[in-house]
Amino acid sequence: MQRLARFVVVALVVGGFASTALASFTRVHTLGEGGRYFKDESGVRLFPQLVAEFADQFGLDVCKAVNNTFVNPMDPLLSTVSGHLHLNTYWGIVLGVWASDYDDRSAAEFTEGFGVVNTAGGNIGFDPTGSAANRQWDIFLGRAFDWGSLGLHVLYGSATYSRSPAWSETTKFDPACDPNDKQCRLSDKFKVYELGLQFGGSLKFSRVTLDTSLKYGAHGYNLKADGPSFPGSLNAGSEIEFMTRANWALSARWSIVPMFRVNYFSMKGTHSTDTGDGGYLPEEAETHRSISDLNLEFGAAFMLTPLSGMTVYIAPAIEYRLKQLTTGTHEVDSNDTVWNKTHTAKEEMLTLPSIRSGLEYQILDWMVLRAAFVKLISDVTKKDINKFARTPGDNTTVTTKTAFVPKIGDQPSNAAYYYTLGVGLTFTHLFLDFELDPGYLARGPYVLSGAGAPMFFQASATWTF
Repeated sequence: MQRLARFVVVALVVGGFASTALASFTRVHTLGEGGRYFKDESGVRLFPQLVAEFADQFGLDVCKAVNNTFVNPMDPLLSTVSGHLHLNTYWGIVLGVWASDYDDRSAAEFTEGFGVVNTAGGNIGFDPTGSAANRQWDIFLGRAFDWGSLGLHVLYGSATYSRSPAWSETTKFDPACDPNDKQCRLSDKFKVYELGLQFGGSLKFSRVTLDTSLKYGAHGYNLKADGPSFPGSLNAGSEIEFMTRANWALSARWSIVPMFRVNYFSMKGTHSTDTGDGGYLPEEAETHRSISDLNLEFGAAFMLTPLSGMTVYIAPAIEYRLKQLTTGTHEVDSNDTVWNKTHTAKEEMLTLPSIRSGLEYQILDWMVLRAAFVKLISDVTKKDINKFARTPGDNTTVTTKTAFVPKIGDQPSNAAYYYTLGVGLTFTHLFLDFELDPGYLARGPYVLSGAGAPMFFQASATWTF
């Protein structure tokens, strides 16, 4: 009877997942995106040294992208389709290889407004906005010692876009080339890339385990339009992230896990417009742009084991974000005087507090139930600052400030609430995790019509060997 019940449950869960194509949010997300505070194989993406503790396994994660702040994990790769393989090699070194369909769009926002490049006599209409560096590979190396562990994460992604212009376009030509020769019009090319290194280390004491990681990433793109004489634009940026947490066992039932994270991304460069006059570029043909994004988070999780097989946690935190985009151009008057123009868009968000809470309970030796709720209370301020020096030493600043507060009526407030439900099925060497779409409880299965959304947001399968 027990085997029959087990078979029925597995059939229902797997059958529901089979009808969802891309669906998923697994263990750490089902527990309120709590991977910040407790260990899981996906935690190697936050602390690469943990790969040494999750050796000899193969995993698949299938996810349905959902557009809201909470659903996006700290590492956005986990919100795509991915697979990983961890192997114990020589001298205790564990090798991890991750493959995914993740597209890094760090440079996409920076390219906004750079899409139309004017050339002599025409417009190439090449728009790199929305470009993405597809993740080529993620490599992990880790080794455990008596005192802790060390790890390294290397990542790389790139993509190249090209546009072959139509012969009907009127554009500049090489003087040495026959204007009737279509080879005179070269292709427009755009390349975007990312490269990152992340180092991690863990220290184990009698009651405390300290996990730390430091990441450096480089992002950039190169736009080359209409032949080698066009200067194009070459832009580069960097990302630095530091994260640390300490798991402090207060007793056999209680533990506390404080966590701190800081992430800073910046990018700047010059976009040049070809004027078609043999390589001379006046100042008004240039646009200078810079972007910065600062994220801070400090929280602490309080974990309790009230019953055998049950874990409960609650984690209040403070989150802060400051994002700024500045664009600078030049204007030339009839007297050939150059005036500087800048526009700065600034967005500041303070979440005080954010509260994550979750429960995991092993109700059977082969089944785990999970649930969580997340509450976010944020205050967002946006500013638009324009500066235009029409006369030397004179700057005019126009500032527009919008503070988002709870609105009356049917409009959303500045507070958000989410809840998650999920189930895990454990076998000897196979582990399946599923996160239920909360709307499924009100929507129902739509057995007859087949309408509605998938049953699960995310699902994962892990094999150990």
